[in-house]
Amino acid sequence: TGLTPGYYAIWVYDNNGCVGMASATIEAITPSPVDICLVTVDTLTTTNKVVWEKPVSTEISKFRIYRETSQAGLFQLIDSVLYSDESEYTDPVASPQVRSWRYKITSVDLCGRESDMSDDHKTIHLTISLGLGSNINLHWDHYEGLAYSTYDIWRHDVAGGWQPLVSLPTSSTSFTDQPTETDELDYMVVIDPPGICTSTKANDYNTSRSNRSAGVFNPDVHIGENELSNLEVFPNPSAGKFRLILEDIGKKDISIVSSNGKIIYSNSTAKNQIDFDLSHTESGVYYLMIKTGNKNRMEKLVIK
Repeated sequence: TGLTPGYYAIWVYDNNGCVGMASATIEAITPSPVDICLVTVDTLTTTNKVVWEKPVSTEISKFRIYRETSQAGLFQLIDSVLYSDESEYTDPVASPQVRSWRYKITSVDLCGRESDMSDDHKTIHLTISLGLGSNINLHWDHYEGLAYSTYDIWRHDVAGGWQPLVSLPTSSTSFTDQPTETDELDYMVVIDPPGICTSTKANDYNTSRSNRSAGVFNPDVHIGENELSNLEVFPNPSAGKFRLILEDIGKKDISIVSSNGKIIYSNSTAKNQIDFDLSHTESGVYYLMIKTGNKNRMEKLVIK
């Protein structure tokens, strides 16, 4: 015991000059790889976020984050996250407004031994251009790293805030919109992963989002001026009953929209705690939209 990994051999000689030899290779015991759950773009800071679900372990010291360089397939270490910290990483360098990015992670044990790299995940990069007349052309590339079946296109304008625009098959990477309102026009592309990704001590991630077409890369911003904060929705997912708690005072316009754009709930209230009973609603993905004054927020609801 106590030998370092490597090749070892032993020779035995007797009095008659006979020789015996045996050899063995001691393999290094490395931590098990940890998979990335998803990568997404933070809508507040327009920065890339890597999320994973850390295993229960007393042996892991930290996780290392790798980003693909300008050479395809070559990944460079960019940072480390302690095991005791939240299992997510916000990249302050790589702007999602420029292009899509690939990430991998590893785990490192208390002895400094590093696992194999995880499979890579790639963000969605969205660009827009002016088409004929007032048409807006959207182009994006594919998310890579998990299975999904649909792209959900969301549009923002000054009149309605964020609203689902259209759902498209994953064979599509472009769409032409004909907006009637152009003030504060913004777009993003959203996919639903096959399962919910929980960042330890932080949030549940139900979607991966592209960059916002009008977003500004600003890793130093944490809460946007026009984003409602101090908001909680639970339990989520649920069988249809949800509770919304938020601290902002005043009138709040609240609506719940299905993934195909149908409004299934709409109400205005000054309450700071609202209970929803959607237990008779078909299971699936819905979007809770809250607007108060010039602030708004969108949260995904999952009915099991």
